[in-house]
Amino acid sequence: MEQFDNDIEEYSNKNTTSSNNKNDTIFHKNVNNNLNLTENHSISDEVQNGISRGSIIRNNTELFDRTEIQNHHVVNTKNFESSIEPIKISLNEAGYMKSKSVEKSSYKCIDDIKSLNFEEIYILIISAPMIIFVDNYKLNNRCKFKRKKRLFLSQDFQGCLFLPFEYSTILKKNLRILNNDILKNEANNKKFFYKDYDIDYCICFDEGEILKDCVYKKLEIINKMLFISVNKYQIKLTEYKIRGFCQMVEELGAKNIKITFKKNDTVIKKKQVDINIGTDIEILAGGLGLSNSNEKENSEDYKYTLSYPDNNNLLLNEKSIRKKINNKRFIISQDIFNSSLELQYLIRSRCRHFITEYSTIFSFDNKNVIDKKLSQKFKAYKINTGLEYSYKKEKSYFLQIKTDVKFSDQEDYLNNLFGYSVSLDKIGFNFLLDSLKNDEHFETNGIFKIMDFINLYITKVYKTDKYYPIVNQIKDMIKKNLTINEYAKLLCIHFNKSSHWIHFKNYIDLLANKTHTYDKLGYLIIMNNNDLSIDDRFEVLLKFVQKHCILKDIENNFWKMLQPQNKELEYFLKNKLINEYDFIRNYNWYSLNCLLKNIELYVISFDDLVQEDIFLHLKNNMKIGYQYYEFQNNLLPFIIKKAHSLHYKSNNSKYLSSLFSKSINYESFIISHVNNLSDLEEYIINKINKIDLISKLISDFKKTLKNNNELYTQQLKGFSLFLKSDNFKYNYKYFNKKLNIILPNLDKKYIDELLDYNKINNINKLITNTCEKLICYNEKLNINNIPIDNNGFILVINRFKFGIKEVEFEIIIKPFITKLINNVILSKYPLESCEYKSIIKFNIFKELTLEKFKNYNNNFYDLLVSITNIIDNNLKCSPSTNLLKYLII
Repeated sequence: MEQFDNDIEEYSNKNTTSSNNKNDTIFHKNVNNNLNLTENHSISDEVQNGISRGSIIRNNTELFDRTEIQNHHVVNTKNFESSIEPIKISLNEAGYMKSKSVEKSSYKCIDDIKSLNFEEIYILIISAPMIIFVDNYKLNNRCKFKRKKRLFLSQDFQGCLFLPFEYSTILKKNLRILNNDILKNEANNKKFFYKDYDIDYCICFDEGEILKDCVYKKLEIINKMLFISVNKYQIKLTEYKIRGFCQMVEELGAKNIKITFKKNDTVIKKKQVDINIGTDIEILAGGLGLSNSNEKENSEDYKYTLSYPDNNNLLLNEKSIRKKINNKRFIISQDIFNSSLELQYLIRSRCRHFITEYSTIFSFDNKNVIDKKLSQKFKAYKINTGLEYSYKKEKSYFLQIKTDVKFSDQEDYLNNLFGYSVSLDKIGFNFLLDSLKNDEHFETNGIFKIMDFINLYITKVYKTDKYYPIVNQIKDMIKKNLTINEYAKLLCIHFNKSSHWIHFKNYIDLLANKTHTYDKLGYLIIMNNNDLSIDDRFEVLLKFVQKHCILKDIENNFWKMLQPQNKELEYFLKNKLINEYDFIRNYNWYSLNCLLKNIELYVISFDDLVQEDIFLHLKNNMKIGYQYYEFQNNLLPFIIKKAHSLHYKSNNSKYLSSLFSKSINYESFIISHVNNLSDLEEYIINKINKIDLISKLISDFKKTLKNNNELYTQQLKGFSLFLKSDNFKYNYKYFNKKLNIILPNLDKKYIDELLDYNKINNINKLITNTCEKLICYNEKLNINNIPIDNNGFILVINRFKFGIKEVEFEIIIKPFITKLINNVILSKYPLESCEYKSIIKFNIFKELTLEKFKNYNNNFYDLLVSITNIIDNNLKCSPSTNLLKYLII
């Protein structure tokens, strides 16, 4: 077999195990290679069998391939059109076909055809530069004309495939089925394959007919392999060049194309091939669908004009155009484009320098149709090329086809240019922004073009950057959390009609978390950074809140309300941001906005305000700020001051007593629903009335004594009985309620501890002290709401002092310590860590008993030291050195 056969066999058998593999059968079941040739088989049979010529619209799933192109170009450079470095690969990593020898002719007789699958015949056909159908006897090894066969087959018709003409009818039928199926598959986004090769070329012969002893030359147009007789090849090639050029400039935004055909007579002195085109210029122009627009009928030039609407397509992305050529979206093939410096220059000039006019000339002459020696061989064996030779001096003509193109200019760009229309680099971005300078609706129109440019740049250009996963994830989060109009408004913060490339690069750096912005997008980027711990994210978002307050000119409110510089309030700050507003652990833009709004509402200046307004602002500050802190440090002093003013009206000294201030707490104030100054006065008076009950209680108790001079022990016994009497229950309901809360079942042991008679030797002082305990005891204190810091410790230790120690240790002290430890280890140690598992399982109250707590925990720091020492001394896997630091907030 000749070398041509060997190359095809290598091509078709690459990476396969068997040609009989079931997976190799990939064509329509009607496509076959049955060679039962009869005289009755004809094209009409194909029509009757439902096989007719038709067209299926190609499903262009993407109009443009929106890829990146290079920074700056001149004609002889190949820079990438982005700031991203290309991935370098070795040349031997690419797949190349091995070159063994020069391609030679191939001969296939009927017997050879029978042994091949149609897939193999398909590969034979698309691989052949030229095809000739001849009588089978010239190809048959058993032919009796051995001498003629030997002479014919011994000739080398370089690059030619000879097939038996008897096979042409079956071939036409199979090609029609194949072409229809390829078009259908393309419309459904499917593709044929044979082994490891895609089969996406339709094969067509000139005018749908196959002639015997006619030389057909291959011409690749989009996804079709056209085999055209050589006597028509040059005119068809010229036609498709002009069509391809027009299609290319249409894509580049042509407004009109003027085509002029000029006749030129030349005298040729040497042997010349005369192409029988069969007609003149008007036939060629008619094939292009043009009509003559000459003003002068006698003019030898023929002029034609193609005009396009103002909203014609505009694509100025060079790499996108190259990709479309490679994907066979244009009439011009990849090989023609690579060999045409003019087309490359045109695209480069239009896409990089935005030329508005261009002219070129196509020439149509009668040279270089096929090789002259090859033509002589064809003639010797009576193979028709349609070419004639003459050695005499003769006059012939060739054509000059001039095309003048006028492209759309800047006035047309506003409505025709989009983010995908330009190169994805500095030149493209600046050109896009330049087209938006006169856009009066930039916020509702132009910004969406920039949005499209950004998305394409990330997808196509930035994909090789090391920060691409971060940026792409941010892009996905933007789609998930923002509407397109919300995103457009955010982009208007970063871009305007006067923006430059530096603004775009800064925006990409922002998405890559290299810089910051203090808006919804900036918050989204921070929350996407999974490398930040909760504490780190807290610090970043605290700064985010501060910067946002600076932009809104409320920074003083930020410092006064949150007080991030005050270490004693760190628990309040973290609890508010992490738990109350919950925008640290989870993306919650609504809660973050609520915090910013509350900071704006926080009042820091009370000058020139009346008392009513001051009270309302203080109460609102307590509501939106740190409740316990605001109440204790700001609202309580106002209440005491108000009580002093009431003292001057009533002259009641109890308004000035320390017991009054001790009796007021956050919980009782909230439950009392104090909404204005009148309510506040009522609240104060109610507290004073409870203090006045002490004197009345002492007087009523003494009435129960037979003799006021009774011994102190008898008075104590009598007071214990008085606390259980109906008189006490009905006349002193407030004290009775508190007593039953503090003393479960009024146990005698607990009553003795409450009365604390061992330290007091006067019955009046004992009753007063007991009533003060009842008044100051805060039964409403909720361990779940109090802060786990020194402020919270003061609240629980006061209740511990005023109540029964054994009871209070169980119901208030233990939960406070447990909550304190859990809060620390949960935020400082991973759940799977040794420290976390050890501490969470350890029962600290086996060591920290009631007696040790009373003796060694007089303040919050002492408590922290005790906790740390106990853990260090009892746990093998101890957090030791850092635990105390973590506990001290």
